[in-house]
Amino acid sequence: MRKVFTVLLTTLVSFFLAGCGQSGVRPDAI
Repeated sequence: MRKVFTVLLTTLVSFFLAGCGQSGVRPDAI
């Protein structure tokens, strides 16, 4: 269960960083 949580957290952080790094591009455009 912890592994799933880690993957989910990593994905969330990735989307967050992508959204902050490219304010002109939406996170779901990756």
